Amino acid sequence: MKVFMTIIAVLVSASVLAAPNNTYQIKMSFSIEGKSDSTMSVAVEEGKMGSVVSENEKERTFFEVVATEGEIEGNKGILMKFKVGHLEKDGSRKIISHPIILAKAGEEALISVGQKGKPEMNLKVIATRK
Repeated sequence: MKVFMTIIAVLVSASVLAAPNNTYQIKMSFSIEGKSDSTMSVAVEEGKMGSVVSENEKERTFFEVVATEGEIEGNKGILMKFKVGHLEKDGSRKIISHPIILAKAGEEALISVGQKGKPEMNLKVIATRK
């Protein structure tokens, strides 16, 4: 009986460890000073980073995101931690913001990033579970 219970415990542990993480589809609409610049989408596994780059005639902007299930002040949803920055001509990265946002699945959230002397950037985000 002990051997049987041990085997069940091992099988349950293995199935929990082998269970796939959530995957999130994150749709982003990027605008500069209210003018649409680009629309992007990235699928990310829970806790892993996904990234996209938006490029126009002036600059290249990167967006990195890590999505997980989260809760802030009793509100539950998809917690997204972003890094937003510019890719310089020499290939280096200049991070300009680290916004964090909690949104319900399928609901639009807005991130605004401003820098002194630079135009305001807005990122509309809709995250869903796949």
